[in-house]
Amino acid sequence: MRTADAIVEILKREGTTTLFCFPTTPIIENAVAAGIRPVICRQERVGVDMADGYARVTNGKPPGVFAMQYGPGSENAFAGIATTFSDSVPVLFLPLAQARDQSQIFPTFRSAVTYASVIKQVEEIRTPESVADVMRRAYAALKNGRLGPVMVEVPRDLVNEETGLDPVPYTPIRPTISAADPHDAVVGAALRWSWARGEASDSARGPAGH
Repeated sequence: MRTADAIVEILKREGTTTLFCFPTTPIIENAVAAGIRPVICRQERVGVDMADGYARVTNGKPPGVFAMQYGPGSENAFAGIATTFSDSVPVLFLPLAQARDQSQIFPTFRSAVTYASVIKQVEEIRTPESVADVMRRAYAALKNGRLGPVMVEVPRDLVNEETGLDPVPYTPIRPTISAADPHDAVVGAALRWSWARGEASDSARGPAGH
């Protein structure tokens, strides 16, 4: 399985059905082949705003996803990404990046460096084998704590490299709840009311009737 295929497979497992995007990035074709609907915009800022609006409507379940090309594509998205950060909107950004042997050469634009101050978490995939781990950390950041945008930069020379992962070792991330689960709280309150009225069954009271 290639890196782009693994990324798309993880998106599907996390519930993504729509990919907002601006050409060109191979992830678009891989997403279409996997059954994810692409929404192609005419400018990066517009596409970011689409993903932003989607995430607000769904309340981050699932988060919005926006993919764009490296260089000018990543640069043009800056204002929109900064807005998602200030407004705490959960959007996953998947910018393509220069090849790894060119990414350090001036004046190459690197999203992983430039966006660090206006994004919750940003990481570059450095090897095909690490794609599942990088995406896992990305979704953990998307779903836990204060909501906000997360970015995974994908070097263009990595997109079609084989990962050796088939199937992809990935389980959708469950958010960590810092308070009582709402459903459990309702059930607990109902049981307490039943106990107060003497209506709870022996099994509900526990082995000692408590």
